[in-house]
Amino acid sequence: MKKKIILLIIVCSSIYSFAERGPYEMEELLLETDLIAHVKITSHTDSNFSIRIIDVIHNHHTGIKTGDYLKVLNDFFVVCPVSVPRIYAEEKREALAFLSYWKGNWYLTQGEIGFIDKGKVRIQFYEEGFEYNASIADWKSELDIYYEHFRLDETG
Repeated sequence: MKKKIILLIIVCSSIYSFAERGPYEMEELLLETDLIAHVKITSHTDSNFSIRIIDVIHNHHTGIKTGDYLKVLNDFFVVCPVSVPRIYAEEKREALAFLSYWKGNWYLTQGEIGFIDKGKVRIQFYEEGFEYNASIADWKSELDIYYEHFRLDETG
């Protein structure tokens, strides 16, 4: 009985600290992401969805290239992450996905994915209080500049 109570306290405190943390900063999202890609959802199940890489926007030593297929697991055992409405998966929509690789599986970094609507992708950066709504080409250009700025030189 004591073990169950202790486990309940640990779980509740974890949920509370996660909820207290709130939205992530833009810097956290961009610097913790292994792969940013223009993708097309090709299939989905209750526990994962598959994507085809249309264009690699940013690649942090993953070896993933245009044309590759990836299976992305849903976090926290939910049917679809909040950022992936089931209808979008059923329609096999295109999106800009922020992906991380962890323990042999791909995940949406902080659940972030922006679907293309009227030729543009909108991502809300809540912590900074603004959103960026641009075409894939504009995203690629801006992210190239961002990562060039934060790239380490030979001295680290």
